[in-house]
Parts: sequence; C-alpha cells; structure tokens
Amino acid sequence: MQPRSSRSFETFCWRGVTARVSVTRNHRIEGWTLLDVTVLSPRGAPLPFAINGYRQHGLEQEELDGAGGVAAFLTEWAEREAHLPRYAQAFARWNQADLFKTP
Repeated sequence: MQPRSSRSFETFCWRGVTARVSVTRNHRIEGWTLLDVTVLSPRGAPLPFAINGYRQHGLEQEELDGAGGVAAFLTEWAEREAHLPRYAQAFARWNQADLFKTP
C-alpha cells in the first residue's frame, strides 16, 4: 500500500531570485519528500542548484527537517554551490542575455 502523500507550496528567495517550491511529502515512499523548484523571477535566472531555473530533488523528510525546513535547506544548498564555476558561467550567460535579441 502506497503512503498517503501531501503537497504544499512555499516561496524561496535567494540573492534576489524568487522560486516556487512544490513540496510533496511521502512521495511514493513513507518519509520521502520531493521538492520541485521553479524560478519565478527574474525570469530565467539560474540558482546554483537549478542552472536552467528548474530542479526536482528527492530526499528523506528527516534530512529536510534536520536542515530547518525547505527554505533553510535550499539556502544552504545554494550557498554551498554558489562558488562553483558552472553557476558563475550560467549567471554570466543569463546576466548578459541575448545580444542579438530585438526588443
């Protein structure tokens, strides 16, 4: 028998980037949580763990609770990966935008 899942939504903000987080508890497995992170604004902005503006991540509910909840978990993850070259490159590409795009 599959566990009863519950879904809620939270807003996550980090360094001026706002994302919507869908939190599904007991996703297919008792004690398992699924996070769906989608950047809302600025449009297309990368996060260190979501270079293209979207990330789905599963983890044990205990780990999420131990981190202090969704916002604390994602903030720690973003800070831990913010120095990585792949994020710096993605941020530079996004910040530069498309030079050939017509207004």
